[in-house]
Amino acid sequence: MLLSCFASAHASDADPNRHVIVMDQTVDRLWAVNVMIDGQGPFRMIVDTAAAISSVRDTVPAQLGHMAQADQYMVHGLLGVEAAPAFTATTHAGGLSSNGPLLVLNDRDAIRDPSVDGLIGLDLLTSQVSDRRYLMLDFNRGLIETSDDLRDLKLPRNMKWTRQTKTGRDLGFLSIPITIEGRKAIGLIDTGINFAVANEALGTALKKRGSQISTTPFVDVNGEERMLKSARVGTIRGARMVWAGSTIMIHDAPAVRKLVDADQPVLLIGLQHLRKMVVVVDRAQHKLAIGADREMYTRESCTGSRIACNSGMKSIITKN
Repeated sequence: MLLSCFASAHASDADPNRHVIVMDQTVDRLWAVNVMIDGQGPFRMIVDTAAAISSVRDTVPAQLGHMAQADQYMVHGLLGVEAAPAFTATTHAGGLSSNGPLLVLNDRDAIRDPSVDGLIGLDLLTSQVSDRRYLMLDFNRGLIETSDDLRDLKLPRNMKWTRQTKTGRDLGFLSIPITIEGRKAIGLIDTGINFAVANEALGTALKKRGSQISTTPFVDVNGEERMLKSARVGTIRGARMVWAGSTIMIHDAPAVRKLVDADQPVLLIGLQHLRKMVVVVDRAQHKLAIGADREMYTRESCTGSRIACNSGMKSIITKN
């Protein structure tokens, strides 16, 4: 991953209730922002909505003058589980602020780009310390915005609210009810990955419905590598959206097993399915909405999509 220059700022003096944080993409096409930790920085950190607690490289505590306490937490990745030390700090980005533990990633290869300092999770993104009701992740314009008034946000016209689905351990994850190939499941929005991952319960159901299963190599945040199963699937529906023609990974990720029972079908929805999309979270009512931030070009559309069939977007369509 390679980060460019980032900036974060208030929207304007005339609009004090709206805060804007500028995101930029890594070469892996993940999104990252500038973050201040205990008033120092900025530190460049990837936005990861599937992380309950933010984390940093093992070089960051010394820069801040902190001593991390050994192995206080367990990091549940897509492939494995690893003990991680932590330290307490105040984290700030634009209108977002939190005070609590920051995990320390032991594996220096967990984040490949040396200019990336860590990951920000839901502890910062949905922190109760941040007093704005609405959080918007705009993957079309590369912005995070917070406001108390929806009228302050530039929202797509086709957005409708969906109540978040509670998981077994409800940690506030951005989860929605979905159907995939007609099978009901929980969809967890995961901006820390570019692809989609089904657990074994969902993979078994898809195989019974005729999905072709193959294998693909994969490396997770803890640096573990192995061959994982993958499947080509058809329609995925959720939050009033429709995605079609996706390739998904199949694996019982420890991170998912921590949240739900083994027999509950789950799909991690990565950035592959959120290209040019906007995700808005109502933190007071525990609802979210997903929409497209621009109208579909009528020509060169894919499978009836209302979004242009650009490279990397062929799996995405929106419901008319």
